[in-house]
Amino acid sequence: MAKFNIELTILGTTHKSSGVDLKEALDNIKLEWNEIKGKGSMLIKSGKKTYEQLFSMVVLRRIVHDKLARVLWAKNLMVFFK
Repeated sequence: MAKFNIELTILGTTHKSSGVDLKEALDNIKLEWNEIKGKGSMLIKSGKKTYEQLFSMVVLRRIVHDKLARVLWAKNLMVFFK
């Protein structure tokens, strides 16, 4: 199974995470709700494939702190790695 690495950049600060699957990598992002203060760029790497997406502050907060949203975003982003 592929390993996923995530680099989340918010206002010049990079937060790294990894996991066996994309949901686990998203779960491993350790940020408090109030630490997300602007738009962020998420770079996802798995093997040779790389995907980058820009997220608004509201969506990032939802991904980091809402378990259901995390599952849905992991499912949506997996489309790019199949």
